[in-house]
Amino acid sequence: MSFTNASSTMHRRRVGDIGLLHPKVIHRPARVEPKVHLANERTLFHWLNMAVILTTVAVGFLNSSLPGAAWMAVLFTAAAVGLMVYALRFYYWRMERIARRDTSNYSDLRGPIAMAIMLLSALLIGLAFWVHEQP
Repeated sequence: MSFTNASSTMHRRRVGDIGLLHPKVIHRPARVEPKVHLANERTLFHWLNMAVILTTVAVGFLNSSLPGAAWMAVLFTAAAVGLMVYALRFYYWRMERIARRDTSNYSDLRGPIAMAIMLLSALLIGLAFWVHEQP
């Protein structure tokens, strides 16, 4: 199924003696199926699941006696909170677009890349603190 709100039918129009086919565009409102809403919720739950995993890792670091573990816990907690805010923001953004029956692209290419960079930064900063606190 496509998300377009126009259908194309071919009409034969006479131009002189030559019969040419020209597309005729018929505009009608886009139908929003329930699976679109469910896919949006499923995406939100996947992002929140990742945030819960990050929070679990942060609690693990907090209970660890390794040097720099407290900093790692803080960084992973910040990453988890950022991930939750991102997930909720885009959930509501997509819901608003679905309610308007917007037919454009619902993808976000910058968000996952930004989250990956944030997680990599948290790991590298935590590693730097761990190396710095080594006796």
